[in-house]
Amino acid sequence: MEISDDGSGNPGEHLSRIFEPFYTTERQGERSGIGLDIAWRIVKEEHGGQITVDSESGRTTFRVATPICRETEAND
Repeated sequence: MEISDDGSGNPGEHLSRIFEPFYTTERQGERSGIGLDIAWRIVKEEHGGQITVDSESGRTTFRVATPICRETEAND
């Protein structure tokens, strides 16, 4: 799945930290910076998938991929 917007984009120095908990480029007190960390945890840890981001001025695209079938533990 791809999700894109036509906003201002994120400079490269921010992209390396974009999925860190509480990381935000907003002024203090405006937003928590927790949303992308939660999305990463759901996609990566809970579903064994991948989430990536590409950003430039005028376009940011998130790509989410999850496996069709995930192997379960023997005790499940």
